[in-house]
Amino acid sequence: MYKICIIGIYFGKLPEYFPLWLKSCQYNETIDFLMITDQEIKEKPDNVKIKNMSFDEFKNLVQSKFEFKIALNAPYKICDFKPAFGVICEEYLKEYQFWGHCDFDMIFGDLRGFLTQSLLNSYDKILPLGHLSLYSNNIDNNNRFKLPGSNVGDYKTVFSTDRSFAFDETRGVLQIYKKNKLSVYEKRIFADISSIYKRFRLALNDMNYKYQIFCFENGKVYREYIENGSLKKDEFIYIHIKKPKNLKINLSGKSYCSYFITNSGFYDKKFNTEINDIKQYNNYRGYLYELYEKERSKLTNRLNRILVKLRVN
Repeated sequence: MYKICIIGIYFGKLPEYFPLWLKSCQYNETIDFLMITDQEIKEKPDNVKIKNMSFDEFKNLVQSKFEFKIALNAPYKICDFKPAFGVICEEYLKEYQFWGHCDFDMIFGDLRGFLTQSLLNSYDKILPLGHLSLYSNNIDNNNRFKLPGSNVGDYKTVFSTDRSFAFDETRGVLQIYKKNKLSVYEKRIFADISSIYKRFRLALNDMNYKYQIFCFENGKVYREYIENGSLKKDEFIYIHIKKPKNLKINLSGKSYCSYFITNSGFYDKKFNTEINDIKQYNNYRGYLYELYEKERSKLTNRLNRILVKLRVN
């Protein structure tokens, strides 16, 4: 079994649902998680390793890996450096065959259930987005972020400019792998929640249902949905909650083994899911309402682009 280490970096106050993130790490006991943070974490699973440092110390660590002056003046900019974690954090990754980077506005499912030995043998980069991506841990692969092909700019431009480029996303490092004909697995096996709609829906063109709800059960992330009058379920490697704000943990105990994941927080899941659960926690308000939400989002995005152009000019 290949050894895997997933790196998460967080500075500042942790979100209220952070204990659920930790618990989902614990269920993945054969994978290590390295968390670099300035926060004191008193209780954690054995497979979560904490490296405490200040933001300035982390900035100095990053700068030590590059000969040119980097721009890293705020934590949000760290996302652009994620594809370089194999270089930046190399001293912590020597015993691992794969490393990854992750976010904290997410809950992990059964990672090994998806990251099979066959899959790991076949690809140098696994998964396309910044929430969670894995890379084969070797010198060549760890430096591939330096290759040409990014649609947002080369790594020196990205790393030396203060604004965010989303270099860890599809238009950045993913394009480098694809344009250089490197092996990358980009199937959407994750639940990426759209930021457009009030209820939880999958983003982009992923399949959605009128009656659906997302949940965590004993280390696995599911969507349960009604189709042709029957309750069905599918499984995801993780769920990413866009714009989570500070979702509340509305759970009766601290075992955190079974709960619904909703736009207002996390709720106990004690029995088999019924349509009333879906209506209560992830209600479908109708086609016209969701069309309105979609058009409103388009208008907001247009206005934001206009404002950006006006500021630039």
